[in-house]
Amino acid sequence: MRASISRLLNARGIEAVVVGTADDALARVRRREIRPDLLLCDYNLQGSTNGVTTIADLRAALGRGVPAIVMTGDIRSEIVEPIVAQGISVLLKPFLTDELLQHIARLSREQAAAGPANPTAR
Repeated sequence: MRASISRLLNARGIEAVVVGTADDALARVRRREIRPDLLLCDYNLQGSTNGVTTIADLRAALGRGVPAIVMTGDIRSEIVEPIVAQGISVLLKPFLTDELLQHIARLSREQAAAGPANPTAR
């Protein structure tokens, strides 16, 4: 699924960096190899973490509230509500490619309207 989403985004002119694990993503952010403008993560991840925890860790490492989307097939309110409460967009699986692109476009518009995350003092 990661590869197909990456191909879709790249075909639309959106640079996608795919990582295999949450630990890999965090390590690459800490080494400043990647500075994402948006995080797209599955809820269910291998290991002891989930997508929400991973996004929180990445946001902390980046020092800013990067817009984020969690993909999940679990529609239970006890799963979805805490995700939304943390300011993370939820994309329910299965989804159409247009739905993903609409989520990304909406988050990009919201980020642009909010202005720079760390404005330069003058």
